[in-house]
Amino acid sequence: MSLVPSVTETLLAWGIEPVACTRFCEQPGLLHVGGTKDPDIAAITALAPDLVVVDREENRKEDADAIAAAGLGLHVTHVVHLAEVEATLRAL
Repeated sequence: MSLVPSVTETLLAWGIEPVACTRFCEQPGLLHVGGTKDPDIAAITALAPDLVVVDREENRKEDADAIAAAGLGLHVTHVVHLAEVEATLRAL
């Protein structure tokens, strides 16, 4: 599951379809679980994804903490410099 629009697009480009995304991801064919700043934690938990991708700048820490507290896998991205993009994508 991706709560980061750019990650959603990257995953789709790689042929990976997230179980859900945010309403800002511009993917009407995917289930939406709220926005980047107001995700529906209950809906996310109910879907029980293997991994939820968030971004330190895009998403709120309290939402990431709630996802982790629910026992879901969490991957946090944080790209500040262009040189970090490749490593961030490899980590996905």
